[in-house]
Amino acid sequence: MADSKTRALSRVPLFSQLSRSELEFVASCADEVSAKAGQALIKRIPQRRLGELRELEGPLLLLASEAGSYMTGSVIVADGGHVVSTL
Repeated sequence: MADSKTRALSRVPLFSQLSRSELEFVASCADEVSAKAGQALIKRIPQRRLGELRELEGPLLLLASEAGSYMTGSVIVADGGHVVSTL
């Protein structure tokens, strides 16, 4: 049997420079529909904010280090509660 260690970090809503400028644009829109769309995006995340890249350091370190050596077939979801917000 092959030694398979498949681990992953799921796609998460992050505050990148691009998303920051997009959100600032949407927030400053005079168009009420666009402004509400931006607010709705944030409201779907239980922590009411996008994550920062530095907040993924811990989960990534776990997956890449010996600390996660017994993990296999695992996916870590670090998304501010976004996945469970629809439950």
